[in-house]
Parts: sequence; C-alpha cells; structure tokens
Amino acid sequence: MIMKRYWLGILLIALGTIFLLDSLGVMAFRSLMRHFWPVLLILVGIGILLKDRKSQS
Repeated sequence: MIMKRYWLGILLIALGTIFLLDSLGVMAFRSLMRHFWPVLLILVGIGILLKDRKSQS
C-alpha cells in the first residue's frame, strides 16, 4: 500500500511538471501527445502483463 502511494506521488509530480513546462512553452507536450498517444497504450498494456506475471509467480 505504501509503495502504491509512493508511485502515485511520483506520477502526480511528473504530470504536474510536464503540464507546467508545456504552459511555459518550454516543452510542447500537446503536440507530442497528438503524435505518440498510442505509445501510452502500449506501455499500459506492458505494465498490465508484467504485473500479472509477477502475481502468478
């Protein structure tokens, strides 16, 4: 449970940093997402597969 909160905190900090950099014009997050959103689906799928594999062993 503590590990889940740890990763959730890191995720929120990372997303906040990305959106801040996007709004300041340092990084074009929206244009990246427009072209590379399928990569997120692939990474989520890999994460699910690896999680299932860990729970089986």
